[in-house]
Amino acid sequence: METFGQYLKRERTLRQINLKEISAATKINFHILKKLEADDFENLPSPTFVKGFIKAYASHLGLRGKDVIVRYEAYLAQKFKELPQPTLQKPPTKKIKPFWQKFLLPIGVAILVLAGFFFYSGKKPHIEQKPEIQEALMMNVDTNQTWYPLEGKKYYLRTYLDTWIKIQVDNFNTTSFPMAKDTFKTFYAKNKIIIFTSDPTFVSLSEEKEVFNPLSHEKKPQRFIMTVQ
Repeated sequence: METFGQYLKRERTLRQINLKEISAATKINFHILKKLEADDFENLPSPTFVKGFIKAYASHLGLRGKDVIVRYEAYLAQKFKELPQPTLQKPPTKKIKPFWQKFLLPIGVAILVLAGFFFYSGKKPHIEQKPEIQEALMMNVDTNQTWYPLEGKKYYLRTYLDTWIKIQVDNFNTTSFPMAKDTFKTFYAKNKIIIFTSDPTFVSLSEEKEVFNPLSHEKKPQRFIMTVQ
């Protein structure tokens, strides 16, 4: 039986297209494409992102993305069905704790915790960060690097399909990350924004959270340079 990865490779080979060409056109890492064709889904990101990669792959080959996704889901369902089911183990017998351990010990621990809370709460005042800085820091958690300033003009980068974004803000390092459908990222910029995406018709950059302002009306990979006013 032909696997999903073998199906992708067969369709690509029939069109005489190599993986490097697909990687350059879709901006999907070459090694990710190799894992797709090798059915190595355990070492790929979450299924949401994998579906985005598959749609971009299929689109470059001229295939219907929805049909390829259906084939992918059917393959996973069959593969999961063939996996051996885990053996159910008999739950261990619950031991009855003595009275002092069940009631008195938790009460004593709670008293110590409350005493420590009141002791330290009077020593160090709590310093709250500004909401804007907190939000900016949270947006950087998944990148292991700071890719935009913590002040400047605020922007909302939104996508309405699973896609891959490459972006540079001001003079910060260029970074790439996947974005799931109907999600957004918040960032700040002072001078310039450079964005590359494979389908700009479903990607919006706006100063207002609820406004959809597509980068382009042409459905093709493009690079955009915007100056912050």
